Amino acid sequence: MTNSISAFQYSKEALNVKALFHNKKWMVYVEGVDDIPFWSEIFDDITSDFKIEEVGGYENLVPYMDKICDGDSYMIVACDRDYSDYIESPKYDHKFIIMTYGYSIENTMYCKYNINNKIKRLSRTTKDFFAEIENWYNSFCSQSLRLLPFDIINYLHLKGISCFGDNCCRFLESMHSCNLDEKKISNFLSSIESNFTQEELININKKINLDKRSPRFKIKGHFLTNGVINFIKNIVKNELKNRPTLSNNEIYSSMVNCIKPCESMCEDRASIIQKINDAISELTI
Repeated sequence: MTNSISAFQYSKEALNVKALFHNKKWMVYVEGVDDIPFWSEIFDDITSDFKIEEVGGYENLVPYMDKICDGDSYMIVACDRDYSDYIESPKYDHKFIIMTYGYSIENTMYCKYNINNKIKRLSRTTKDFFAEIENWYNSFCSQSLRLLPFDIINYLHLKGISCFGDNCCRFLESMHSCNLDEKKISNFLSSIESNFTQEELININKKINLDKRSPRFKIKGHFLTNGVINFIKNIVKNELKNRPTLSNNEIYSSMVNCIKPCESMCEDRASIIQKINDAISELTI
């Protein structure tokens, strides 16, 4: 019974009619509940014809992406890009599979406008902090890029070595610092470099150099989180002489949607919106 239900769940017929039950034209499947607010805002700005549904993990997106690539279903999968740009022949390269511009949704969430807005609200001020944000990002990303080739190679070749990991805390200068410690990174790289060949590093660095995206889009999104949190706390402390409390959940809830103060469309959102419009054009043919 379970197998037959599963087979029906992923059948062409079931997938192609599901949207009708929600009075929508098409379904959009995303990885988890945290992805729904992010993707909903972007899709809603374009059309209300989609119903967005989470599937409980990346592994559960795979059957949907397989169906799309087989040409069996008219639906969309929206997911993180991860390191797919560095794969020679990515399996899931399809117009109906919409990927983030950067590594994950966090890379888009932590734009300078969202960070600036959060600082202003916590500091109770009207002044902007764009120069400070850009200076910090330049420094943080410069150090992060030293880890990037090793993390990509680990991802591609399953070496079992956690480089970026789930956060940046182990590489920060201190618990409250927003800056990465150059010596800590150097010591870490010295401890793992014997597991990587020069050929691997040369080849992946060539691909990284050909990647024209800004550095903050190449870095694993979760690695940025604690740096962003500490940066905001430190700026607010300088303004109010008091360090605010700021959790991962709060930073997510306040930044998952764009506040739209930009003078022009951000490069990442513009890229995603173009892909969605291209997919819609194909779906309506």
